[in-house]
Amino acid sequence: MRTDGAPGMPSDTALCSGTRYPVRSSEIGVGASFPAQVMPGRAVQPTAQFIVRSAGGIPKPFATGLTRIGDASVLGQHSTVRY
Repeated sequence: MRTDGAPGMPSDTALCSGTRYPVRSSEIGVGASFPAQVMPGRAVQPTAQFIVRSAGGIPKPFATGLTRIGDASVLGQHSTVRY
């Protein structure tokens, strides 16, 4: 059994349970945001993000086999009103 803490947990789980278990890796996030003044005193700022290997590729809860949590897209908007 490994003793390197959290990074070794997936390997330890697979070793002790005898099942295959996905090993975590990195998570990559890419985002874009830009402000735009739509009228005097009113600005909006849309934002878009794309996350590759969400949470480092951890296994999907309640799934069998080697199913990992998929990639994610996040859209949002920030609005500013001055009066």
